[in-house]
Amino acid sequence: MELEELGIREECGVFGCIASGEWPTQLDVPHVITLGLVGLQHRGQESAGIVTSDGSSVPTFKSHKGMGLVNHVFTEDNLKKLYVSNLGIGHTRYATTGKCELENCQPFVVETLHGKIAVAHNGELVNAARLRKKISYCLQPWSSVISIYILLVQESPTPVLGTGTSLWLVRNQATQQEVSASASWYWSVYKF
Repeated sequence: MELEELGIREECGVFGCIASGEWPTQLDVPHVITLGLVGLQHRGQESAGIVTSDGSSVPTFKSHKGMGLVNHVFTEDNLKKLYVSNLGIGHTRYATTGKCELENCQPFVVETLHGKIAVAHNGELVNAARLRKKISYCLQPWSSVISIYILLVQESPTPVLGTGTSLWLVRNQATQQEVSASASWYWSVYKF
């Protein structure tokens, strides 16, 4: 029996890169992410995007997205514009919901109550209907899976933490306890 007959198929590709060491790093983060996306191209051919950041407490975000294959979306010129970074995420899209439009191209940079984050995902939230009800006071009927997840994360209670512990990491871990995902999520969190 073929995999597609079993309902098994690939949906989107997500790739992240973090360069260690002193800034500026010797690693060309945008090119590494592009190569990763080329390797994941079979998982999504509709659009591709990359968001990079310097990871500082007041982050600088650079983003480039486009419709089509990775090698059509990214050129040397637009990759140079992404090079302010020592970390970033990339995404190739295969739509399961939503239209095939640039506005649905990931990763997204989102302003939250606690600062900006960049997020990309692959898959669906299995319990999205229950989660929508939980946060219905601030959702529109068209709210996406990413909107639901971000609202859940930002609404998570702020725990008392030790020095150097990321509030976003703890919020994300708490949210993961509530979410049933048939997905992989990659969060590039720049505001701690």
